[in-house]
Amino acid sequence: MPARTATLLAGLALGLAGCTGGSADGDFEGEEAAVAEAIAEFEASATRQENAAEICRDSLSRELAERLDADGTRCATEIRQAIADADLYDIEVVDVEVDGTNATAQARTSVGDQTTSATLMLVEEQGDWRVDGIRDTGG
Repeated sequence: MPARTATLLAGLALGLAGCTGGSADGDFEGEEAAVAEAIAEFEASATRQENAAEICRDSLSRELAERLDADGTRCATEIRQAIADADLYDIEVVDVEVDGTNATAQARTSVGDQTTSATLMLVEEQGDWRVDGIRDTGG
């Protein structure tokens, strides 16, 4: 598996691992609330491997799904594997910034006593916010 796909999947595993339920720290309004809700829906759909095709179709940007398909495997296969490899994390959205059809969300993730930070990049496609990438930004 090429390095860029492995890195991307590690980031997706972080996001997909949020099957304990996420929360938003603060009151988001307007498009910021829509972005936070998209993250919550992404997280909720990632509780079972059988949702992998749904995640590719409804939660990921077309470009991200195509990148996952481009390395000789299918997006759903990659997502199933990311879910299988993921630990149980809790993801809490703490800040959202929207710039036109792009958004970034800062989140805290925790498993046990360990807390780290992540940045989720989202794009708006056909009126819906979709995850375009996830980057672990450390503790």
